[in-house]
Amino acid sequence: MKILLILFYLVVLIHICPPTVTIGDVAELVGASSTLGIAHSPGYPLFCNIYKLFSFFIPFGDYGYKSALGSVVLFIFTGIICFFLIKNLTNSNIVALFCLTYLFSQEVLLKQSIVGEVFALHNLIVGLILYFMFCDNISFNKKLYIISLLLGLSFGNQHIIVFVLPSIFIWMFYSIFFDRYKFSLKDLFLSLLFFIIGFCIYFYVPIRSMNQPLYDWEDPQTLDRFIYLFTRGRYGALSLAQGGKIHLNMSNFYYGLKLFIYIIGTKNLFLLLISIFLSFFTKYDKKTFIFLLICFIATFFTGPFIITISGLKTVSPNTIFIIERLVSTSILFIVLLVSVSFFVLITKFKKLSFVLYFLIFLNIFNFLSFAYNNSLRSNFFLYDYTYNIFHNLPYNSILFSDRADETEFSIAYYQRLKNVRKDIDFIDCNASVTRSIYGENYYKIWGEERLKIRTAIEKKIIEDAKTLVFYNTVLPKQTGIEKFKFGLLYSTKFIKDIFPEELFLLRGTPKSVSPREFSLYITYLSLIAEYYFDVAKNVEHYFDIAKKYYNELFLLTLDVRYLSFIAYYYFLRNRYDLAEKEYKKILNYPMDKDAYVDTLLNLGVVYERQNKFNFAEECFYKATRLKPKYPQIYYNLGSLYLKVNKKNEAAKMFEEYIKLNPYDEKIKKYIEILKQGL
Repeated sequence: MKILLILFYLVVLIHICPPTVTIGDVAELVGASSTLGIAHSPGYPLFCNIYKLFSFFIPFGDYGYKSALGSVVLFIFTGIICFFLIKNLTNSNIVALFCLTYLFSQEVLLKQSIVGEVFALHNLIVGLILYFMFCDNISFNKKLYIISLLLGLSFGNQHIIVFVLPSIFIWMFYSIFFDRYKFSLKDLFLSLLFFIIGFCIYFYVPIRSMNQPLYDWEDPQTLDRFIYLFTRGRYGALSLAQGGKIHLNMSNFYYGLKLFIYIIGTKNLFLLLISIFLSFFTKYDKKTFIFLLICFIATFFTGPFIITISGLKTVSPNTIFIIERLVSTSILFIVLLVSVSFFVLITKFKKLSFVLYFLIFLNIFNFLSFAYNNSLRSNFFLYDYTYNIFHNLPYNSILFSDRADETEFSIAYYQRLKNVRKDIDFIDCNASVTRSIYGENYYKIWGEERLKIRTAIEKKIIEDAKTLVFYNTVLPKQTGIEKFKFGLLYSTKFIKDIFPEELFLLRGTPKSVSPREFSLYITYLSLIAEYYFDVAKNVEHYFDIAKKYYNELFLLTLDVRYLSFIAYYYFLRNRYDLAEKEYKKILNYPMDKDAYVDTLLNLGVVYERQNKFNFAEECFYKATRLKPKYPQIYYNLGSLYLKVNKKNEAAKMFEEYIKLNPYDEKIKKYIEILKQGL
């Protein structure tokens, strides 16, 4: 039965794997593993080597697909290990089967186990550590050696293994002082030795870096750069992004617990609370007691505690996408904890055993539902996005990329591994997937100093270039280099050519796949809409394309600011009747106060251009009631009164403006001139 069930899970998971790389760090991790390179901090040497084996032994498919299959295999092995772990603890096939199906019904685990990410391997190692802790056929000393080896190896995959250490220490303490297992200095020495042997996987990093692989994050050939990579110096050891700090206080713990509960879901929370309740009213044997204690502690440290120190507080789609991967291990512990608690329950109340059969069926149903909802089988989003960027680039051009997101990873992946557009000189401005051209210390510099270095070096490259230079960016003014919109990119020279809309088509809308992918899709549409908006300033019929994209952006996000671009275009073309109509339409949609006030101001300016001064004044004063400390309102009122020759009222409005914006010297001088003329 269990073999058929495992084969069933394997077939379904293989069926929903993506055909190529997907969103997140997948393109970079897959690229690093497939070329035996070095991924972002902390380098992930174990991941790179194991997934290289998958890409070597699987004779078909894209590297992204091979790596996804590798994650599926690791997930299946994790399920098998958990099955035998619970079988060993409970001596019950039905409870072990419940554990197996319950594990595979976890949506968070499923999502991380059908892509080439590090968490499927991490959870497998955690499962192995637990299995050897409670394996009856191995002596305590040998368990220590095996667990130490696994811990050393695990640091070569994902550093969040440190949050499992408290549980391991409790198990050791209990085994030595309560179970009276002998532990000598020799055992301590050998445990450390096995840990070091496992940790030696990191020797791979400087050795490979000396060979300059295609992916060589931080260029860690020297000891200081190696330490910087291993300790995640670019981010901070316990931070999620640059400049982050450890956040450990009661407020963050509250939000961490709240976010954790949201991620694990109602079903897991309900079953976890039942397990906690049972633990207070049940007498366990020593082995079961220590297992449950370890799972409780590990659930806390690998779940709420991680979120607490991250400082994340908002329950938003992007926050969930960032954090759910890191806390996936806590879900593994919840599954094991609930499984053992249910065993205790049906041991006492055997008539309740039918409930377990029902839950097994429910788990299988949930698995199929989650598998269908999270299927990546037809996901070509990042593939299409990247190839459209390639189509956007003339032959032999230079491309600077400072998006710091998946587009850099995917450009490097398809150009380096798939040999697409090798004529392009691709430069990663963040020195993430290409070696730094900005100096040795560039990896450690952030802020204005970094932008100054970039600007100077990039200007020199642009001046010396004998070909066109482009930027893949959403912040064209970040560096002091003039840029012109050109399709999805920006060019350092104005180009008259206009792309056909067909160049930018994507297969499907990825709203239902992941919030990160959806966010990137919105950025993609915004870049295209902005491009055709600029083109339409000279060739008006292209505005229909821009308008179509702005309407789609509004429908996807319900953000009225996208509609305001349509009204603004009519305003620029002096078609004030159409601009008025669009701004009035916008005011009928729900929006935040800031957007509503901005729309009122824009409508007021349109009325002013139409010489409907009373309507304009009404709009501006309505805005003052909603946002009385917004300086732009008083500037608009001052300009309006000047136009109708009410200089005294104009001076008063400009004075209100200066109170809120005291650094505008131009308006100060203008007020003096007005007062002199009164």
